[in-house]
Amino acid sequence: METIKKALKDKKFDNLYFFYGQEVYLSNFYVNALKNELIKNEEFNFTRLFSDELERFQESVEAIPVFEENRMVLVSARDFSAEIKEDSYRILEEMLEDMPTYTYVVFVCSTIKKTSKIYKLLSSKCTTCVFESQKAPSLISWISNVFKKKGYEIDRDTSAYLLEFAGSDMTKLLSETEKLAAYELKTRKITPQSIEAVVTRTIDSKVFELLDAVMYKKCDQAFEILNSLMREKEEPVYINGALMRNISSLLQYKILKAEGKSVSAISEKLSLRPFVQKKYAEFEKKFSEKFLQEMIDSCAKCDIGFKTGEMDGYTGLSLLIGQMCK
Repeated sequence: METIKKALKDKKFDNLYFFYGQEVYLSNFYVNALKNELIKNEEFNFTRLFSDELERFQESVEAIPVFEENRMVLVSARDFSAEIKEDSYRILEEMLEDMPTYTYVVFVCSTIKKTSKIYKLLSSKCTTCVFESQKAPSLISWISNVFKKKGYEIDRDTSAYLLEFAGSDMTKLLSETEKLAAYELKTRKITPQSIEAVVTRTIDSKVFELLDAVMYKKCDQAFEILNSLMREKEEPVYINGALMRNISSLLQYKILKAEGKSVSAISEKLSLRPFVQKKYAEFEKKFSEKFLQEMIDSCAKCDIGFKTGEMDGYTGLSLLIGQMCK
């Protein structure tokens, strides 16, 4: 990401860029920043192609700019390695060898296999920028800045709370800031109560709340959360997977803590957000490594049962929650 930041600052651009990574908001942001720098007349000099339209790639790249010096072509997909077929690959391979100097091409996808031919081609021919999910401190600062620019107050703890509630996807977070701004139009101050009133919680946030109830043996609360997830038709396999990931992460936290690692080092290694780190510090004191490993094994058995059809999803989850609450 630093590469494209420097290019925009220096106003020196390469003709070929390859953007990939899960943080779609950032890749879109820098695509638009490039577009604003390179072309003025989007109607005539900008073309967007999807992975199934690459028969038009040569035509789009070689078209002469209208009323300005540059053209820009954006090629986008979810996963180039799954979507680029052999005939499209050959078109790209041939064209990337001899590009018109007036055309700037940006390839964008959210995921790609690094062993694929298309990854090797794009990463060798293009300036590559990776846009991974941002870590908590950066996102907390970003949330605060978004509200500040809108003329709203929000403290860092409340920004962190929004992050825990809504997840780390920046596109979703931006949408939630719009909802919060509309909700607090009169007060122009964002509070935890504002967040609880209007923000759509992620499934991971709800599952973490479920785990919290389980860890404190609040069985009625745990089953109430599970029932709400059932009413919302959340997939049992995903709920179970999220539980297993969190318990596995907690076990790693406990092992690293026993090895004498600092809390900050552990949080960095496991990419823990502040709220989760605080909860893990409480959880790890309550349960042995043996118990946590048994719970991971139980989740793994449920996963197999769900996927083979030997176990009904919600029945299995109910039994699992009951076992954890003992």
